[in-house]
Amino acid sequence: MHWTTQLKVDNAKLQGDKAATMEAINELKGYLQSSKFHQDPTVQVQDVLNRLEGILDVAFWGRAS
Repeated sequence: MHWTTQLKVDNAKLQGDKAATMEAINELKGYLQSSKFHQDPTVQVQDVLNRLEGILDVAFWGRAS
């Protein structure tokens, strides 16, 4: 396979992985903000949400927050 074709294939896969990861993180964020956790003192929802934002920054923008 020509190297430019391989780059296109690799890029398409990475874009798909990025979209799937963003979707999974957004689903987790929605779950954490659901009524299940509103009165649950065992989960520090905001701490988890803050860490997810840091993960997104590093994974997709190459910078730590």
